[in-house]
Amino acid sequence: MASTRQPSHSREEIIDIAFKLVDKLGYDGFSMRTLGDELGMSAMGVYSYFRSKDDLLRAVLRRAQDELDTSSIPGEHWETTTHRICETMRTASLAHPHIRLMRYRISGRWPQAYNEDYYRLFLAQGMPEEVHAKLFRAISSYLSGFIDPACWDIITHQNSAEAPEPATEPWERLADERFTKEAFHEGIDIIIAGVKAQVAPNPCNWHTPEQPSQE
Repeated sequence: MASTRQPSHSREEIIDIAFKLVDKLGYDGFSMRTLGDELGMSAMGVYSYFRSKDDLLRAVLRRAQDELDTSSIPGEHWETTTHRICETMRTASLAHPHIRLMRYRISGRWPQAYNEDYYRLFLAQGMPEEVHAKLFRAISSYLSGFIDPACWDIITHQNSAEAPEPATEPWERLADERFTKEAFHEGIDIIIAGVKAQVAPNPCNWHTPEQPSQE
């Protein structure tokens, strides 16, 4: 009699495979059955590790956040920190556009570990909490407004057999350049200038301590 025993996988292995499938197929192309086939087990077998499909996909989002740089660099000024953490978000998101956009399709609160890391990082630099709130709200809105359309643009071009027509007019070239790294950081500079203007005459000399706290 043939064995009906399900293959044994760790939770982390399942998350890794789910990440790769969503990254390749997108949210609409991913299913628990597809994942089960890849693992050599039934879809119901996957549910023995996760309460629901959304529970699994939230774990995939948490895995994606592992690529984000939340490190504390001694002596780093808050403006440099802002550019650094935003760039790591841009780079990771554009490398995995399906993963980035999937967060709008699943229920429940998105994983918040990286938000906590950034919150503690800026406050450790001496930034007042009310100033961080201004920066966080502005940056969050900016990242969604820049990165999400850029991800859609990548996916659209991946699925299109036709090459886009070359830009010939100045406004067309501006539109083509809107998702460049240079344009991205120009926007960050404008947000930083706005925060500094709002809290003037505060010198905004917040930075990571040279020596870590002994607490």
